[in-house]
Amino acid sequence: MAIRFPKHERGPYRGRYIDPMGQLEGTFEQLMEAGCIQAENRELEPMFYALMVATAKNPCAGCPIWNDRGPACVAFQQYHSAYYRAEEEQRKTIQDATVPNNVPPGHRFFGKSVKQIAQELGVSIGEVRRRKANGTL
Repeated sequence: MAIRFPKHERGPYRGRYIDPMGQLEGTFEQLMEAGCIQAENRELEPMFYALMVATAKNPCAGCPIWNDRGPACVAFQQYHSAYYRAEEEQRKTIQDATVPNNVPPGHRFFGKSVKQIAQELGVSIGEVRRRKANGTL
């Protein structure tokens, strides 16, 4: 998670998270329940909508909670497009990479271990892994 949301390394903002790119897509009520400081109570609702317009629906940019806690913010995790889209991409990448033996059903190596494939091809186990990673198996 920290890799996708890095911190400033130099300058006056060193140690603070770099502002996320995307939009906060929750309603005022949803963000209030999630603990967003931009939506702490009902009196802030008109200012919240003005803030959403002024920041192009990205009030996390410059938020003190974001600067200190970054992606650990519950409201950010639940309603910001930068977080849940990255999570969906990671989930899809993991799902694609963990199909049985990384070969589709019907492939000649389907159901075989890396060691069995290496023995059949007459190459090293590392070479089989490289070929799988490159998609050339």
